[in-house]
Formats: sequence, C-alpha cells, structure tokens
Amino acid sequence: MTTLKAKQISIISYLENLSIDFKKQNNQDFWYLSPLHAEKTPSFKVDASKNLWYDHAQGQGGNILDLVMVMNNCDVSGALRILGGVDSSSFSFSPVEPLAATEEKEDNFTIVAVKTLSNPALLSYLESRNINIAIANKFLAEIFFKKKNTDKNLFAIAFKNDEGGYETRNALYKGNIGGKAITTIKGTGNGKVAVFEGFMDFLSVLTKYNTDKITDDVIVLNSLSMIGGEIETLQGYKEVKYFLDNDKAGKEATVDLLTTVGGANYSYLYADYKDANDWIMGGNNNG
Repeated sequence: MTTLKAKQISIISYLENLSIDFKKQNNQDFWYLSPLHAEKTPSFKVDASKNLWYDHAQGQGGNILDLVMVMNNCDVSGALRILGGVDSSSFSFSPVEPLAATEEKEDNFTIVAVKTLSNPALLSYLESRNINIAIANKFLAEIFFKKKNTDKNLFAIAFKNDEGGYETRNALYKGNIGGKAITTIKGTGNGKVAVFEGFMDFLSVLTKYNTDKITDDVIVLNSLSMIGGEIETLQGYKEVKYFLDNDKAGKEATVDLLTTVGGANYSYLYADYKDANDWIMGGNNNG
C-alpha cells in the first residue's frame, strides 16, 4: 500500500474496525475516549472533513499513518504493512477504496455482482472475528460494487435485508447498499423470535453454540433506529428474546422493548462483554 493510498483511509473507519466507537459528534468532529491512553472523558478528536486526529490530553495528532505508528509503536513502513496487510495478495484491501468518514448515501453506489462468499480476504476477516465460516456461508454473500461516476470496484461481505438492500462490511468499511431495513429469518413457526442488533451478533451466537439451525424466528435490526417500526410485529410473538449490545444505547433499547413489548433480555449471557461478538472473542474484539 502506498502512503497516498493509506492516507485516503478514513480514520473513523479504521477506529470502527478496531471496535472503537465515538462518544459524541459535533458536525464533522467525532470525539472518542483516546485509544492512546486511559481516560474517562473523551479528549481524542477526529476531524472527518480533513481526516485528521488530535489527542488533546497528550497534545499530539496527525493523519492515519501517524495514528497507526503511535498505536503500534512502529515506523511508516510498519504502519503501511498494518493498513495494507502483511500479505497484500491475500488480505490487504488495498484495492478497496475507503469511503468518506461520514456515512455515504445509499444511492452513491452501484451493485456490480452478488455471489457466494469465497474471497480469502473476507473469509480471513470473519475468522479474525472468530465467526465460524461454515455457519457464515449460510447467511452471507460477497458483494461487488462501485461508487457512481468512478471505475473503482469494491468488495465486501453482504447480509441481505428484507427490502433487498445489503448490510456490507470488510476490514475497513461498514455500511449499507440498496436501502436500510431489518432482516427476517424464519424459524420453525414456534411463535418465538430472537432480536439482534447486527448480523455479526447473530452469527456470533450461532458460532458460540456451533449451529446453523434456526428454530425461533430471527429479526436482525441492522440498526437500533429500526426498532420503532417493529413494535407491532414483536407484539405478535408469544416470546421475544433480546440479544442487544451492552453499551448505553443497547441497554436503553432493551429496557424500552421490555417495557413496551415484554420478553426476556438475553444479553446477560455476555454481561461482561460489550456485545455477542466480543463475547466469543473473549474481550479481544479488535475489529
């Protein structure tokens, strides 16, 4: 990976890949608990428009290469290897054009092809998240797409939703193509449903129990913002099980659903972890 190409990678996407989420946003400024030192008040700012970071507590900042060098105690060459992959032929994502730090509009992309998941880079990414590949292959696909008005081809894992859109993800990018919606997976018709925040959580629970058999219906929200439209549907089930995240937003959503719909909170299974994927990774979720 070249220095120029590396600098095009969104710092926000890179931090998200490490499961480091921003705590607040002010226009194009995203604030984090610093990944460089322990703190309780966010002092680490990323300017999304300039793709630059600054740690106010330590008085240092720079571009994404500077950040990778500080976080990994390496030089520029080491940072490029980390961002590009040690073996660029198998897992680099260097041909994937990183998206802007702010969320892209879904109509900015054109789907080129959707096929069976087989790309070694994407399989390696799933393995890095401790996801069972055989299980994942039953529910995921591989999508090729490009930004409109460019010739850049991109590829990612694809999880189809009920409206024909796709939740997409690779090591450096997470987004949606074709429209946001929930994903419903039908079980055996037992009147029960399991609710997940995202498809990685869903696959993590299946991996944990080493099964691809779906007995209860499954609803993957693909975003907590989708909850409001599913209240009536959830009320139609005799039993609802919630597997939402253990962060503030997930806990608040679970409480609201338990009050409005009823059901049972299953996030106790991973009470010591932030989400189901963190659970199967033993707290070492680095992306």
